[in-house]
Amino acid sequence: RVLFRSPPPGAALLLLLIALAPIQSGAAEAAEQTLGRTSLSVAAVQMRSTRDLSQNVARVCAAIAECATQGVRVVVFPECALTGYFEDVVTNLTSSQITSAEEQVANVCRRDGIYAVVGSAYREREKLFDSALVIAPTGQVLERYHKVQLAEDWPEPGDHLSVFKVDGVKCSVLPPWVNLAERWYWGNSREELTRARRS
Repeated sequence: RVLFRSPPPGAALLLLLIALAPIQSGAAEAAEQTLGRTSLSVAAVQMRSTRDLSQNVARVCAAIAECATQGVRVVVFPECALTGYFEDVVTNLTSSQITSAEEQVANVCRRDGIYAVVGSAYREREKLFDSALVIAPTGQVLERYHKVQLAEDWPEPGDHLSVFKVDGVKCSVLPPWVNLAERWYWGNSREELTRARRS
């Protein structure tokens, strides 16, 4: 059972997919032993990023802290929430600027003991990606999903489906372009998703 705290309809958010088998009536105790929990509180934060990296970082950190006080376990942010979505800004951010911003968010996750899925540009050598950063309550980066189906000109495409665990529950991330995400899910990545769920 997944408890969502959602923004207004139409919000451009990363999609957090909970990839677990359905829990049948009477099997809650077994699920509790297997998964460690039978419910997961997920907050979807609606925010409009600015052209100012430090302002975006402050807003993301404040939202994580607020959600933690409300008992939320996973906070999910929009695409490029951390760095902003403006091409002229994102393409001029350095690797050290992006890393510093990520570290500040990770520190808040560690302090408040909460997971966060944060949209951000990410540099890897000469490549720039449109990514989702998954941070654990320890502050550790669990996963980096690089968007595969692109609608933008500035990022490089990713090459794999990300699967990670939240309190033992397998999860994945897809971008907000639902029509493309559905085509990817049901088409090119179906076999990959099957392999990931078996791992």
